[in-house]
Amino acid sequence: MGRKLWERCSRDAFGALYNPFVVALAAGTLSITSFQRYIAQDAFFLSSFAEAYGMALQSADDKEAKASIASLQHAVHEELRLHSSFAEKWGLDLTQPDAPNPATTKYTDFLLQTASECVDRASGTRDGELLKVTESNVEQRLHRCARTITAMTPCMRLYAFLGQELERHTGMGCKHPYQEWIETYSSADFEASASQIEQLLDKLSVTFNEEVQASLEIIYKQAMALEVEFFSAQSLSTEAVQVPYFKLASAAKERLVFVSDFDSTCTVADSSSILADLTVKIAASSNTTNATSLQQQWDELVKEYLEEYEEVLSEALTLTGGSTYKENELHELLEKMSMFERTANEKVVKAGVLQGLSTADIQEVAKLMPLRPGCAHLLQRLRQEETHIDVQILSVCWSSTFIKGVFDNCGVEIPRICANELSVTGSVSDGDIMRSVETALDKEQFFDQILRGLSTKSESTTPRLVGDSRAVYIGDSVTDLPCLLRADIGIVIGKSATLDRVADAFAIRRQPLYAGVLQAERDQCDRSPGWRKGSGVLYTVSSWHEIEAFLLGYQE
Repeated sequence: MGRKLWERCSRDAFGALYNPFVVALAAGTLSITSFQRYIAQDAFFLSSFAEAYGMALQSADDKEAKASIASLQHAVHEELRLHSSFAEKWGLDLTQPDAPNPATTKYTDFLLQTASECVDRASGTRDGELLKVTESNVEQRLHRCARTITAMTPCMRLYAFLGQELERHTGMGCKHPYQEWIETYSSADFEASASQIEQLLDKLSVTFNEEVQASLEIIYKQAMALEVEFFSAQSLSTEAVQVPYFKLASAAKERLVFVSDFDSTCTVADSSSILADLTVKIAASSNTTNATSLQQQWDELVKEYLEEYEEVLSEALTLTGGSTYKENELHELLEKMSMFERTANEKVVKAGVLQGLSTADIQEVAKLMPLRPGCAHLLQRLRQEETHIDVQILSVCWSSTFIKGVFDNCGVEIPRICANELSVTGSVSDGDIMRSVETALDKEQFFDQILRGLSTKSESTTPRLVGDSRAVYIGDSVTDLPCLLRADIGIVIGKSATLDRVADAFAIRRQPLYAGVLQAERDQCDRSPGWRKGSGVLYTVSSWHEIEAFLLGYQE
């Protein structure tokens, strides 16, 4: 249960990782004064943690659970001693601490209240407060212990996550002012403690029914949100941190544009096979076309496409190599790939595998296409921002109607969708495609037009963003490369072996987005301009939750 709940709180975790205080700490630009204040607040936090472990220990009946809780409580006392050493090193007197701030108090009050109360499994919660009930004493103690551990588990796992991420991105080979803090929370010992409390939660909750487990999930998520709020409440002295990216640009009155690919970037799958499968299904139900023959045609087209794609790509990559970004050579490859893509689409049209689809058919099947977790939420936030953010989708998908249907089903309004459309004769598709965005070079042309909308008037044929504008592009494939490289921030989501091959061949550097954030933060503190993205640089992320945290910051 512990790991499952953690995975469901991925958005909160990235919200903490990209929190301005955590970014400044990770970059080593956090002032000593800010770190001192944080250590003082965290000491209050840990004292309540130790107290809550004591209450859980009293509630536990199982010897193994008691031993585990006692071990975890001992680890907290060790952590408090470490904070004392931090305080001594940084000249902070924890024997005369400042009062806990409201965010600290909010979490500690929640933790201790949860540890001392009993939940009504029948009634759940009322106004966010746990209710008293009459249960058997054993069951009551078990529930109290489980709730207490649930309220503490996200904190342990979040600190382990932050420590490990900071260690991975900060390059501990060089001197870091907060190296001891990073080493503590990235250590194998702390990971063992985080795993131990998750395993304890699993043990305590294994016999609970779905209703009780749902109540524990509420506690877990509330605790996670309070933990992120704790980091957000930490003061920054003079630091001007480089996140959230769009909010900082908005405050500087910069104009913003956000453009994303669709297939396998926003979605979990490619739309082409869904549309082709739909024609086969309709053909089978209408009995007017040989559905089996249509399926065989489609399968042959896919097989031929994959074989020829690999052939064209492999041939183009044989003459590449070196360590310097090769922009001209990359363009030559994309020209070859563009000719291939146009030919492939022409084969689809001639095969007639996209005939017989009505607008209603396309809109209905669009409801079955899931978006990647976090995508819809970020797009909704971008549209709701007070400062205008130009949000657009740029895709080689065959049907903009399908794209719109997917987003409509998720309650997301996209002002402009640049894609292709199925040709219609009468009320159904006739097998042709009204083609406008077929290739990487087509995408580049459309993206250039988008950038010209933000640029100063110039006779130059090369788009030039004005100084007070920022463009972000999200993609996942070779087709997105020109746009990714042209944008101020080009973000690759997920893993693509083909994209990696091309990037390696043309010396396109991929850098984790968080590492880029830290570098921009250090540059800014060195009085250099932040985000000095060189040519041939892409940023990589694992999820849309990470993109949201970077662009807009955390929102509960």
